[in-house]
Amino acid sequence: MLLNSFLGLKSVLANDFSIIFNNEQLVLKKKVTSTANDTNWQIEYQKTEGKIAFQFIDDTGQIILPQNSTNFESTQDKWMMEKTIKNTGVFNFTTTSSTKEIKLYAKIYQTNSDKESIIFQITDPLLIKSDITEQANSITDTTKKIQQSSTSSANTTTSSSVEDTTISSEQPKAALKATAAAQVLAIPLSGTVSNSDPFAYTQNSTGNFLTNSTNSYTNNLTSEYIKNYTFNRSLTEGTSTVKNIFSSGSLTFENGYHDYDDVLLKKTISPTSDPTQFNIQLDMIGKALVNRQKVDVIFVIDKSSSMNDRLGSSGSRWDTAQTALKNFADNLLNSSNNDTIRMALASFGSVEKVPFADIAKFNNSFFINNSTTYKDHPLLNQKPGIDSSTGSGTPTYLGLDAAYALATNTQFGSRTDAAKVVIMLTDGEPTYTTNDTYSSLTNRILDLPTTSSTTKNRYSAQRTNGTSTINYFSGNGSNDQSDSTISYVNQRNNSSLFQNIKKYSIGYITGTNNVLKTIGTDGTYTANNENQLTTILNSLSTALTATIQNATLSDPLSAFVDLINTPTIQALSLVANSLNLIAENSLNYPAYADQVQKNFSPSQLQLSNINLGSDNATRQGLRLNYKVQLKEAYRDNLFYPTNGMTVLTNQLNNAATYYHFAIPSARVPKKTIDLQVKKTWDDSQNKWGLRKAITFQLQQKIGTTWTNVSGQSKTLPATTTNWSTSFSNLQQYQNGIAIDYRVIETSESNEFISGYEKPVYSPTSTTAGATLEVINTLKTTFITLKKFQPDGETPLANAKFGLYLKNKPQTMLQEATSTTEGNVVLSDLPIGSYLLKEITAPNGYSLMNDLNFVISQNTQGELVIDGLPTENKLINQLKDFKFSFTKTSTTGTALSGATFELSQNGTVLETSTSTKDGTVSFSKELRPGQYNLKETQAPAGYSTPTNQWTLTIDQKQNVTIKNQTQEIIYNQKALFDTEKNSWIIKDFKLTNQLNDFTLKVLKKDSFGNSLNGAVFKLTGPNQYSKIITGEQATFEFIGLNPGTYSLSEIKTPEGYQSLKDSVTIFIDTSGKVVIDQKELPSVLSKNGNIIQLEITNQVLMPLPKTGGIGLLPFILIGFITAATFGTALFIRRVGDHNEN
Repeated sequence: MLLNSFLGLKSVLANDFSIIFNNEQLVLKKKVTSTANDTNWQIEYQKTEGKIAFQFIDDTGQIILPQNSTNFESTQDKWMMEKTIKNTGVFNFTTTSSTKEIKLYAKIYQTNSDKESIIFQITDPLLIKSDITEQANSITDTTKKIQQSSTSSANTTTSSSVEDTTISSEQPKAALKATAAAQVLAIPLSGTVSNSDPFAYTQNSTGNFLTNSTNSYTNNLTSEYIKNYTFNRSLTEGTSTVKNIFSSGSLTFENGYHDYDDVLLKKTISPTSDPTQFNIQLDMIGKALVNRQKVDVIFVIDKSSSMNDRLGSSGSRWDTAQTALKNFADNLLNSSNNDTIRMALASFGSVEKVPFADIAKFNNSFFINNSTTYKDHPLLNQKPGIDSSTGSGTPTYLGLDAAYALATNTQFGSRTDAAKVVIMLTDGEPTYTTNDTYSSLTNRILDLPTTSSTTKNRYSAQRTNGTSTINYFSGNGSNDQSDSTISYVNQRNNSSLFQNIKKYSIGYITGTNNVLKTIGTDGTYTANNENQLTTILNSLSTALTATIQNATLSDPLSAFVDLINTPTIQALSLVANSLNLIAENSLNYPAYADQVQKNFSPSQLQLSNINLGSDNATRQGLRLNYKVQLKEAYRDNLFYPTNGMTVLTNQLNNAATYYHFAIPSARVPKKTIDLQVKKTWDDSQNKWGLRKAITFQLQQKIGTTWTNVSGQSKTLPATTTNWSTSFSNLQQYQNGIAIDYRVIETSESNEFISGYEKPVYSPTSTTAGATLEVINTLKTTFITLKKFQPDGETPLANAKFGLYLKNKPQTMLQEATSTTEGNVVLSDLPIGSYLLKEITAPNGYSLMNDLNFVISQNTQGELVIDGLPTENKLINQLKDFKFSFTKTSTTGTALSGATFELSQNGTVLETSTSTKDGTVSFSKELRPGQYNLKETQAPAGYSTPTNQWTLTIDQKQNVTIKNQTQEIIYNQKALFDTEKNSWIIKDFKLTNQLNDFTLKVLKKDSFGNSLNGAVFKLTGPNQYSKIITGEQATFEFIGLNPGTYSLSEIKTPEGYQSLKDSVTIFIDTSGKVVIDQKELPSVLSKNGNIIQLEITNQVLMPLPKTGGIGLLPFILIGFITAATFGTALFIRRVGDHNEN
């Protein structure tokens, strides 16, 4: 059932504030929360002014006085009064759970005056219940009470927000929905002629509508989307019966109206071309009273001289007013009058500048029911001012008092059981007014000097006693006396004697002035010609005889519709079998329609000052037309009433009588929406190949819980290229509430797809057709590895790496190069098994081994990395070192033939001999560590050092060489040779000391025989000088160092020719020997550096002749036997026996 649906809605909204009262001055909302032990009541208020007070009464009748309120305090009369004035606030209190309901009263006090006064109050209690099911029922009860009080005065208004859609924008959405739900339950199911809807309504699974309903909206047309009252059947509900308004013919939908005997009403709905919009039409038709109320009508007419002014071709003002007044009398005092209406006549003017008022007599009566007698009276037929040489002025105050005397004084025949109506017609501002003398008179006009005749009583505003004159007026008949007149009229109107008199004023050929407004408290009119005056008087005639008098139409829109156009009014005239329309802007638009006052708001349409009767067999009526649109939230194929309780409040005989309209309903076909779902992968076009099949489950929100929509799921395979799908023909609304939809992914886990972040939904949900985007962002992490030299501490830059998936080692995913700080950053890494390869190592370093690591996702969705080295350190080993150095003499000459032995830990690794250029090169690839170097054989002619050297290579490419005494003789960083792809130890040299030379001189004769007895002397560098005698044929000079020596024979064996010149011997530092500028073959030898010189002496001969040979020839024979004493580089210095 629909009711159950709405109760379900209330359960959903139970935790939200919902509106319980709403008008222009005060909005009240409630929120009730119950537990097993207690109930919390919260009342939120919003007001425009004043200080608010609450009174709460529980279900036992006890007044609740909460003690813990911060901004309210209890008063002596047991109200909770606001301490500090606030426009908004929440009153919060708690009772035991046994309290099932409370009654709420409220007052607002005016605070900007000396005395606090009540400016607003809720007199009918608002019932608030704690039980959710009972809450829904209480909405109906409360709404009924509020509706029934909607016509109360402003000081005690109890109108409800149920039919007011102009709720402030701050009102929560839930509260709006709660109001909407309440509205469906708000239409009473029974009623009487009191302000309670008498029509029956049905609530079922199709909605809320009139029990006696039809889909018709004309005789021949129907619509399944509307429900009108069954105007084509004679039905009786309450005090009305459906009748044919025409004088003949059968009852049809078009001529059928609710007949309240003296009022015809009809409210219908019809469809438009837009299925969401509907036309609403209200007809109200009155008639003349059959059992008329008694009315005493006093007409007061201005007889100042200005009334004689011409009015075009129609005659004077007086002539046209006279004609209109006589017509007015005919309308009221017609043959069907039956003495219910009587008329009196008064006039006012001045004679010789003395104001007067005349009251007409009709055969000694002052009220008459015969129009002919009334029209023939001299007051109506005698022109103004004819008896005054100074013309006639305007003593308006005397005309008013004459009327009030007629209305209230029984001496004039006024009936106590008749309504009193005063109509004053004047054409200008007052020129005479009261004075204190007049105001002091007890009976005012009746205490003035009176002259009585058969046709009238004249009351003169001047008394003469002999020579003394008393004036009861002020003014000269020319100057405006409006201000004092207004003051006097207000004083008289406020008197309790005259408050029940209906007062109308007509300004003829004059603008509406303040005096007229002050007099005509029930209606002020202006007329500029006879036709206008006749129209005004006819409307007043109708008002006095009409069944609808001073009525007000209240037509609130329901919370389910919006007003979408400006309402229009037309006049209706019902004559026999014809119902005629008169447009509002037409020339013949009747006065009774023109005087209707309109007050239209988006939530309520109100017409006031409605007077509808009958004129010459023509019944007067009004038609109100407007267009509504069913709100989007209620387009769910359920019927909803278009209006709240619609009532015409009639004020006939000053008593309110209520005439109700049957409320039509409308529905709009269930609105459906399509939801598009777009899957967005933020994963670099699936670079990592992690996408999987996706299933989208559609959900709808029920209360605060998301629930799967049965049969609504869509799966997209991982291989698809179109990552989108849709859900079609989804119901958009349910029970007036937009259904909130969303989709969720259900693949693998309800939380996330493996390798991705939790999905982001944009928007998270929707109540309208929209595209829901589901964004899966690849969940990634980054790794920062540290590249170090072999010491594990020194950063290593320029190592280039390639990252690969383990199962795709041919496809590089990203490349990274270590920074100067050694950082190797691998970014945006999703789950997977990875292989990190070092593509290029820095110069001098070997490629590291491949690194395998795995990134996985734990159950919380976080990424975990396994397989990284300790502290994320990546260490490169140095490439091999190549050791070579240069062997030289002490003078820098490259030495070949030096043999060295390289060993480590006692094991000889390699032996190498210096080449011609002195290079000693080891082919063995060396790693950082400590090595021993030993020269096992020196080059020929050089000494072999006894020293050994220690070679140390560290992880930072530092090379240190120490001698046997641990003295550092070399300390440099190795350099990487890219061509040789190894570290090179450069610029290291070892020297060998050249051995001393020995000069052996062999003395022979020319036959080759040894020749003894010679003495030789050898001199050379460093003061070298040595003489050797020749006891033997061999002379040996030892200990010769490089330098130039001179060998001379200082004694020749006897019988032999001696050397004439000395022999020059030059020993180079490189071991080269030159004798008399002839270089000898190398004399360097392992066995010693021996220069052998053979000198042959010739037998002494006679001296040669001139020109012969100057010197005896001799033969120098030398040979060198060289000995090699080692390969180490040592420099022998004079007096220095240390190795360097």
